[in-house]
Amino acid sequence: PAAVTLISVGYNAVRSIGPALGGIIVASSGPLTAFALATLTYLTMLWAIRRCKWSVGSSPLPREPLTTAIHDGARFTALSGEIKAAIARGTLF
Repeated sequence: PAAVTLISVGYNAVRSIGPALGGIIVASSGPLTAFALATLTYLTMLWAIRRCKWSVGSSPLPREPLTTAIHDGARFTALSGEIKAAIARGTLF
């Protein structure tokens, strides 16, 4: 529960700070600079993801159909009070 709260606080802080920072950049340097900086941040993230070493291991479990996996996940969520509480908190905040 503390991790969910921390993520929610961080997410809401970024939702407040991001537009303010964007407004400051647009007001001081213009929209072209704001779009250029946004593009630069996206390209930086793509570059970082590209550099990650992904290892695909084989699972000892057999594959299951997608519909079965979705049904099992929904059933697990419906029976888990902690997960339902986390979803409710995330939805409300």
